[in-house]
Amino acid sequence: MSKERELRLKSINQWPKAFKFDIEEVFEKKVEEVGLAKVFHPFELPESDNVEYNKVVSFLLDALYMIPNRSDIAFDHVWRALEYIFTHNGNGSNITKLIQDTLNVRIENVISNDSNYRNALYIVFEAIPHQVCEYLLKKITNENSRLEDSKIYKRLVLNDGDPNKKIINLDALMHYFSGKNYSDKDERRGGANLLKKIISGNTVTLGKQEEAEPLTLSESERIRLITLGLLYTFRNDRTHANVISPFKSSKASMKTYAHTWYLFLLTYTILIIMLKSDDSPVNVSGDLSSNAIRNVASMKEVFGRHLRT
Repeated sequence: MSKERELRLKSINQWPKAFKFDIEEVFEKKVEEVGLAKVFHPFELPESDNVEYNKVVSFLLDALYMIPNRSDIAFDHVWRALEYIFTHNGNGSNITKLIQDTLNVRIENVISNDSNYRNALYIVFEAIPHQVCEYLLKKITNENSRLEDSKIYKRLVLNDGDPNKKIINLDALMHYFSGKNYSDKDERRGGANLLKKIISGNTVTLGKQEEAEPLTLSESERIRLITLGLLYTFRNDRTHANVISPFKSSKASMKTYAHTWYLFLLTYTILIIMLKSDDSPVNVSGDLSSNAIRNVASMKEVFGRHLRT
């Protein structure tokens, strides 16, 4: 039995004694070097007695209790806050449709009217770690079904689940990636690097053939790739127990921490944008762009090269 398996059982059988895994000690040492107060910077929220708003605040508070050590659980709580905002008046629509028609539309409305909030979102998009891109790439390519039958394809490409309402750029993207062999490490790295460029808003060429055309995702398409492709997929993996507890595994590393930390930070930034929308129970104000810059800088200080490999 591996050391990690023994330690998992020991931690249960000898509770309440606490036994730390090696990677947990490595991470805690790094946090101590940086300083706990410097690893995350919350956006200042206004006071209000609004009941809906205070539910969101309660979820956020639960999230902050989980960092820095359990950013995966912090993600769960922030997603819960976000999901509450865009679903509690959803009139029975399924969550995919609510993300498409409510969450994404409200994000676009806010950032189209406020360059500060648009810049904040772009700053976090551009900071996406290599590990997160590999995760999304794996999800695009590893479903055991024909591409057009896969859940992630239907979410990303089909408006309202209708095959006659395809988003052409996302359809091209999915077909390109699904045709590659990403069991090869170099191929996988190249695919993740390409995905990072796409999410960052760069123009890319899919393929090396002479007939290959440049592709640039629109702002709306990038938001869709992030919300319906990345965040909702990660949420489902955790909700439906498709992944092991991330930091109690023999495969856990600083890249594992970087992965969940980024997804927490990305969801947090989107949540603040939603609190700026016209439909928010309380309309927030403030410099979200500077907040995003500080949080990305802190993430880079904690994780360094582990964001790039």
